[in-house]
Amino acid sequence: MHAQNSLTAWRGPDFDVQSLEEAADPMPFKFSLYRAPAGLGSLWNWDCEQREPLGTRAEVKAALDAVLPGLRWQAANDLLWASGPFADDEHAIELSLFGPPEEPLMDISVYAAPPGLRAIMSGLRLNYCCAKESGELRDPFNAGDRWPDHDR
Repeated sequence: MHAQNSLTAWRGPDFDVQSLEEAADPMPFKFSLYRAPAGLGSLWNWDCEQREPLGTRAEVKAALDAVLPGLRWQAANDLLWASGPFADDEHAIELSLFGPPEEPLMDISVYAAPPGLRAIMSGLRLNYCCAKESGELRDPFNAGDRWPDHDR
């Protein structure tokens, strides 16, 4: 089954793999971080939901605050987002948590370089880092401070 059709049920009818692939940036900075069984590959290729619940928004927010002190949070409806410092950069990380406050979250949307991603993934025991623009899995633990193709 083609990824676009199989994911529509849990990603929504407006999800369009092809247009996202065409718009893919060779240097991704926007990622979906989540926990799932090892060896599944990109979530774009899954036939059904495999991600493990991370906790409610309040629980995930508390865990992120413990890992990344200094996050500045804002909320609107079902969206909670933050920006904050990492290392010497005052605005190194942006993240969002989307979903009703009482329901478990399945992922964290993050805009950050590899060091910030490593901190979040280690602190929350997440094992997948998927580029939102392309669906490509990235490994921030083997990337140094910048992605190897950053200057491409």
